[in-house]
Amino acid sequence: MSALPVTGAGIVLPTDDRFVASAAACRAIVRERAANFYWGLRLTPEPRRSALYAVYAWMRAGDDAVDDPGSDEERRTKLDRFECATRATLWGEGQIERDDSREPWWCSFAWAVETFGIERRVLEGMMSGLRSDLYHPDPSVELAHADDDALDGYCALVGSTVGEACVTVWGLAPSIGNSSREEALRLSRLRGIAFQRTNILRDFAEDLRGGGGVPPRVYLPRSTFDAHGLIPEQLASWSKPEACRALIVDQARRAAEAYRASAGLESMISPDCRAVLRAMTAIYRGVLGRIERDPRRVAAERVRLSTWRKAVIAVRCGLAPRLGLAPA
Repeated sequence: MSALPVTGAGIVLPTDDRFVASAAACRAIVRERAANFYWGLRLTPEPRRSALYAVYAWMRAGDDAVDDPGSDEERRTKLDRFECATRATLWGEGQIERDDSREPWWCSFAWAVETFGIERRVLEGMMSGLRSDLYHPDPSVELAHADDDALDGYCALVGSTVGEACVTVWGLAPSIGNSSREEALRLSRLRGIAFQRTNILRDFAEDLRGGGGVPPRVYLPRSTFDAHGLIPEQLASWSKPEACRALIVDQARRAAEAYRASAGLESMISPDCRAVLRAMTAIYRGVLGRIERDPRRVAAERVRLSTWRKAVIAVRCGLAPRLGLAPA
């Protein structure tokens, strides 16, 4: 088991043309496709920033393999190729198909995994989560997750893995030391669950509609619908307002508990990377706050913070220590 780095000292970005082009491609992907992540990740100092951009680019490619328009068979083929390319590129297993090797972000991603020691089990966990999405059941017949424990298990695959990858790249504070590695990773897993549960509430209406060849999906567990006497279509139409509100309040509470349970994470990571975690958490917590204040939003739209608000959070988190402000 590899140790989390304590600092980024001695790690430098490659300067060859191929890597520079690859890093630029990763940065563009994050800016264009990850509105919430971008405003936080841009506060990360180099070389960690480029590493996280590359990790996100890889994760986005996996998401696209599952979510791009097309038949189930086409999505399955894309995900198979993505997994094969990952294993061939990182671990020399099998062969990468020529078309897959043309994606410019592979170079930066392989460098990030090797340089910062991102564990294979983390990446395999993410790929397992993507594959479970590929076989997501029809919500008009069956829901994917029986209860909140099952939902947390899914969130661990696609959310906790992100948290672990980020903490691995950020590293631990020098005062913490590697003896606290497992506690830092435990808190990062909880924060990842908090983020993913926020995403699930944020995207409920969009996921249920599906469209563009992507089938409808419902991630909220069957037990919570049963407890409130609802089915997903009734939540989407807000046809039983009191029950709908109670369901969303209950699920928002579970997400908020995950944020509270992971509250010690910021103090454990490298000081020069705390601003990014504060910003990302403030943005996601802000989205959850909008849902808590107006639960009906989840039935009508994808809940968002404005670009202006996200920029303010990013600036405040980045400048707070120097200006003597409380973190956002």
